[in-house]
This record gives sequence, structure tokens and C-alpha cells, in this order.
Amino acid sequence: VNSVRTLGWVMILLLVILYSFGMFAHILIGKQCAVGEQFSDVPDCEQLFGSIPKSMYSMYQVITLESWSQVIARPIIMRAPVYAIFFLIFMFLTTFGLLNVVV
Repeated sequence: VNSVRTLGWVMILLLVILYSFGMFAHILIGKQCAVGEQFSDVPDCEQLFGSIPKSMYSMYQVITLESWSQVIARPIIMRAPVYAIFFLIFMFLTTFGLLNVVV
């Protein structure tokens, strides 16, 4: 019973973190996807960060470590290296921090 309660809290906290970082990613990256903006030449920028739900899904892909470097992070970091800090904080908070509570 206690483990189910712990898993429930981890899921709630994960959703809050996903929403927060998805919102930041949409504001910082997604709004720069238009033609003539900073990330206009990033492949699938609008598809990855065009809305908050799309950004949340992209950040979920980062949590699972499924081709996050090549598809999501690397094209962004190549154009704006400061966003490496954003992705690293998210990785440490979720993949290495929060999900290790479950294990």
C-alpha cells in the first residue's frame, strides 16, 4: 500500500515537472520556430515544441532517453549552447533524480 502511494506521488510530481519544463520549452524554443527566428532551421521544431502538449511529449522523450540527443537537444544546443543547461537540469531532475526514487 505504501509503495502505491509513493508511485502515485512520483507520477504527480513527474507530471508537474513535465508541465513546467514543457511550458518553458514552448516559451523559450517553440516561439522561436517561426521563419526568420532563431530556431527556424531546426528540423521539426514546430512539431517538437509548437505547443505545450507537444513540448511535454518531447520532454517525455528526453526522460526515456529515446534518441533525445540527436532529435531534440542537439539541434537546439548547436544554435544556442546555453540551452544545454536547460536539458541537463531536466535530465538530472527526472531521469537521475525522480525516477531513481521508484527503483
